[in-house]
Amino acid sequence: MVTDVTDEPFRVIVVEDDEDVALYVQTILHRRLPCEVKVLASADGYEALESEFDPDVVITDLELPGRGGFELLGDIRARRSDLAVVIMTAHAGGEYAERARREGANDYLAKPLSSKDLVAIVERLARGRRERPAVE
Repeated sequence: MVTDVTDEPFRVIVVEDDEDVALYVQTILHRRLPCEVKVLASADGYEALESEFDPDVVITDLELPGRGGFELLGDIRARRSDLAVVIMTAHAGGEYAERARREGANDYLAKPLSSKDLVAIVERLARGRRERPAVE
């Protein structure tokens, strides 16, 4: 049986220590997409939430207390190549976007965030993940 990719809300984890940015991302996604969003203020506890929540997309800031965004990306990629990861940062410059892609990020968002870009990226990545055949 084939399930319509829109049957269930997309599941997104946002790892962002700035409460205002996290609330902005959560609000935009809730308003524009069928989406359930969980927010973490640091990468601590990420693995437990991932296994419980099974996200379609992870959005992580680069600058986090403790384990940073690139380290979290590496940890995710070591376990799951199928999970879509988006890096977001206030750092300007193409070198961050290039490093993010080189280290396995599916996309990159520069702050201040464009709500249009945020929604388009999450929708594209979440739909793409759900349309892929399950790996057994």
